[in-house]
Amino acid sequence: MGSTVLKHEVYLNGQKLDFVSSFNWETPPQHSFQDIKDIGTVHDRRIQVTTYMKGAGSATVLAPVGMPSNDPMSLMDILGFRQRYTAYNTTTGILEHNTTIYDTSYGSDGTLQKPLVPHEIRQTEANGEIIIDSDGTHTPNTQIAQKFKAHCTDVTTLKLKLRDIVTTQVATLNVEIWSDNSGTPNAILSGAVINETGMSITDGTDYEDATWVTVDLTGINDTTALVPGTNYWLVLEAAESDPLYINKTTNNRYSPGALWKDTGSWSVDSGDLTFILQGTDSYGGHNIIIYDYTSGDTAYRKYVCYGCHVVLDGIGVTSQEQQTANLSFSSEKIEITKG
Repeated sequence: MGSTVLKHEVYLNGQKLDFVSSFNWETPPQHSFQDIKDIGTVHDRRIQVTTYMKGAGSATVLAPVGMPSNDPMSLMDILGFRQRYTAYNTTTGILEHNTTIYDTSYGSDGTLQKPLVPHEIRQTEANGEIIIDSDGTHTPNTQIAQKFKAHCTDVTTLKLKLRDIVTTQVATLNVEIWSDNSGTPNAILSGAVINETGMSITDGTDYEDATWVTVDLTGINDTTALVPGTNYWLVLEAAESDPLYINKTTNNRYSPGALWKDTGSWSVDSGDLTFILQGTDSYGGHNIIIYDYTSGDTAYRKYVCYGCHVVLDGIGVTSQEQQTANLSFSSEKIEITKG
């Protein structure tokens, strides 16, 4: 099949990559094995045949116009690949990264075994803080909300940088996931609430004294799974009158995000929370969809690549205006349809 020279669209975990400059099949989709299942009844003898194909490809993604070259992490945010890096070399303009490939394997019956693959959204900078408490004694903020773009179906861990103003406090924090309504917090997802008790919060005088605190979110998506590529809100609610000071930035450092506060009604605040949100994807890997258009943007061949092993080969900065992210992937299950 070789290099794809036709017009194409690429979606990664439900999110369209608008700035793909090239796409190549390194290993064109080819037959792997077939799964034949008897789905008949006593009145209707039928079988279902599913053909599994495998292949590998690569793509180059350009940064949006205007994204500063001294902030390559923003491009990683767009791709959902900020979770695997060590440092950005400002001299060479190259991301010094590590990555892990999560292998799929076949079970004894020949079926595809898909491991859960971790994902992470990371915004670790801070130059300020926001306060919440339960009764308005120290602040009018009873809730705050951080917008995020989901890259997986289930979130499992939330990390925040917190401090208090009294002797080491044992605190309770309610964490909810809300839907989005045109850029504003809308309503809690069914079952998406965790009450984290017994958090040990150290005291301090400013945001630099805050320490990382981990909130276990296991089970928060048992009722309602997240849809990759969709915007949601992390809503934090104070459960006690003692104030919690939560680190944040005063400027926007997480490009899909926003920070709001509830003082009786929702209103926008500046910047983003300092947070790390981790989760897993029930696909057992990344989900890539490729459309190859063949005639007048109407006829196409659609490749749905499940459980992909995606590697961020590196981020390069070629000029002040342009960054590129080089991605490669392989998939053990590819479905092809024509439209």
